[in-house]
Amino acid sequence: MEEFWKAVGFVLIAVILGLTIEKNQKDYAAVLSMAVCVIAATIIFLYLEPVIHLLQELESLLQHGSEISGILIKAVGIALVAEVAAMVCCDSGNSTLGKTLQMLGTAAVLCMSIPIFQLLLTTVRDILGEVS
Repeated sequence: MEEFWKAVGFVLIAVILGLTIEKNQKDYAAVLSMAVCVIAATIIFLYLEPVIHLLQELESLLQHGSEISGILIKAVGIALVAEVAAMVCCDSGNSTLGKTLQMLGTAAVLCMSIPIFQLLLTTVRDILGEVS
């Protein structure tokens, strides 16, 4: 978690620096923002690496593991893309489209998760059938 706090501090310093130089040199402020986004994306991928390893472990234990882990990875990807796109819309002054993108991402993740819910329902039915 130490990297998280360093990244937050780095981003906040970049925001202050960007606001300071934006008045005179908008191009440099834009380059600074892009560079900070790339660094933050790298840190995001570092945080997601253990999650991927956990999903691979889960995949090796479960009969339907590859299907589940594939769905989960795609769902996380959709959620992240929808969130970033929504933030871009909000930053450009169109928060309505941003909120619409968030809802679209949520709906896509829910739709994509149907096979997991069906598998869970089947498992619960099997367990209840064994108990009866």
